[in-house]
Amino acid sequence: MRATGRRRAMVVSLCAGLLFTGCSSPHLSEPPLRVLTLPGVRQVTALTDLERRTGSRHLDGLTSYTATRPPHDQRILFTLGDALDDIGVETTDVIERPSCGVPYAVTSDGHWVVCRQFGNIALLDLATDSGHPHPSMQVLTYQDGDDPRSPAWGPDDQHLAVLSRMDGGCSIAIYRATADYSAVVLTAVLALTSAILMTPTGAACDATGLRWSPDGRWFAFASGFQGGGLYVLLLQTLWPQILAADSHHEVLHRQVGADQVTKLPVKSSTSLAWQHGSPPTLTFVGFPGDHLQQIDVTTGAQATLFKTDEIGLFSIAWTPDDRHLVFGFGRGGEPLVTPPPDQLYLLPG
Repeated sequence: MRATGRRRAMVVSLCAGLLFTGCSSPHLSEPPLRVLTLPGVRQVTALTDLERRTGSRHLDGLTSYTATRPPHDQRILFTLGDALDDIGVETTDVIERPSCGVPYAVTSDGHWVVCRQFGNIALLDLATDSGHPHPSMQVLTYQDGDDPRSPAWGPDDQHLAVLSRMDGGCSIAIYRATADYSAVVLTAVLALTSAILMTPTGAACDATGLRWSPDGRWFAFASGFQGGGLYVLLLQTLWPQILAADSHHEVLHRQVGADQVTKLPVKSSTSLAWQHGSPPTLTFVGFPGDHLQQIDVTTGAQATLFKTDEIGLFSIAWTPDDRHLVFGFGRGGEPLVTPPPDQLYLLPG
């Protein structure tokens, strides 16, 4: 989520100044973004080159993975326009992948990226030869998945979780992928009570940014409302029940109460990412989008990685080796305003 208040005020004032001409300038442009100069932070200039070549300005979706093919390097996936681009962290080479929508997560073996496109969930095999790629395979639709979103792989590379509206409300639905990843089978629906997610107008299913911890013990998600909180759900007792039900070809349905979900004492945007080491640590963009923070979900200990003097941080992801934190920087879109192209950066872990 990107802050838009200042931009909206600017547009209103400009239109007021053009009142007698009917605000007839529909293509106002914001000034270019300045390049962030922070200790150790490196800009991914390959994105800038892609933006210049394609004319696209907005990065969407961001995840990272370890390539299955030599040299087994750390890589970054994102969409730019309609294209799915794949950039090496150190090699900076660019692979243009078949489009599968917005990428969210890749299995730990580097094979399968899960994407969302027009409300549907699809899988794409990254291990195929980029010169002869296979198309993506749709495994969930808007209808049969009850608006599935924010897909996240479990650490076993077999289970896939999504935020959903199953069971008539706000829930986390868990699926098991078939052996060839051509389909997924529903194994559990964890319904979140209305007391967990609240907005100024009352309860709402505004959960977003679902992330499954690398050790498999936690779900994390954010409230979609500005300045909302981060929430974590411990799977210690639920996961054995899910596996037991699945072994009997049953779907586990559980109501998750407010006492089972912990709201972390932070204000965040909807961008968050787990580190892969121990203790279980969440990194997130702090509200209103001008700093990156971390929190140990077991102790509550917090740290600020850095703070800028401009709002615009979004879309973060740790590389699997925890050596780099990837993050975006941009101003988003606004009616009547053409924003500058987004930027992408690497922060050493």
